[in-house]
Amino acid sequence: MAAVIVGGFARTVPGDFAADPALPLLLHIHGAVFTFWVILFVAQPAFIARGSIELHRRIGWIGAATAAAMLVMGVAATIYAVRYDLIPGFFPPRIFLVMNLVGILVFAGLVAGGIMARRRSEWHKRLMLCATVSILGPGLGRLLPMDSFGAAAPLVMFAAIAALPWRVLLLI
Repeated sequence: MAAVIVGGFARTVPGDFAADPALPLLLHIHGAVFTFWVILFVAQPAFIARGSIELHRRIGWIGAATAAAMLVMGVAATIYAVRYDLIPGFFPPRIFLVMNLVGILVFAGLVAGGIMARRRSEWHKRLMLCATVSILGPGLGRLLPMDSFGAAAPLVMFAAIAALPWRVLLLI
């Protein structure tokens, strides 16, 4: 999942810094906060794998704060993008608005569930995984040829993301 997000954004982020007019600071902060989540998503299981459970727990609270920041930044960035027409051309603005807002709320709910289930590792790890799956859309959308799907692009994006967790969860 981290590879999808990093790979997708690696195709566009360099141009974002050179854009004229420049992207607003809000969108850069949004990107930094979401990138930090991906770093935590990779690091946290590594801490568990090497037996650093206490470190995992301490860093987990940083993850919870990051998730809260993501909720705020995700909503703000979505509204800003719709208001200033910075959305991908294949998305009708209302669909973009709804999909992004629902996605970030699903993310927040799954993270909240993961926090509440933190003493039940089998649930905790799956909820955190699903939370991260719920925010794959922007990275995945930069990897797939979304323009070629025409009006069906939002549905293709939703279907691609909805299909992923079940295959991944079967492996855990």
